[in-house]
Amino acid sequence: MPRAIRGVLIECDPSIKSIIVNIDSDNHEFIIEDLDEERVVVKENMVPLLKQKLEDVRLLPSLVALHSSRGPAHALLLQRLKENLPPVDESGSE
Repeated sequence: MPRAIRGVLIECDPSIKSIIVNIDSDNHEFIIEDLDEERVVVKENMVPLLKQKLEDVRLLPSLVALHSSRGPAHALLLQRLKENLPPVDESGSE
């Protein structure tokens, strides 16, 4: 018997969708269906966690600027954070 999964349709810019796909690529725990360049269906129960991960990506450039002068241990930690998160387009173009 087929099982249904409750989902939420997310419509966003292609750049944000790319970040969502990148976040999902590790464990495939968010996306139910990748519809097109601006739409994706994600698991309803994962929306709060996905929002938090998107917020973390948004705040990463501020963290790097804030902690860049705190020494090599902080720089190493921030570098590892950057390696695990998708790149952020800072050009301002959408």
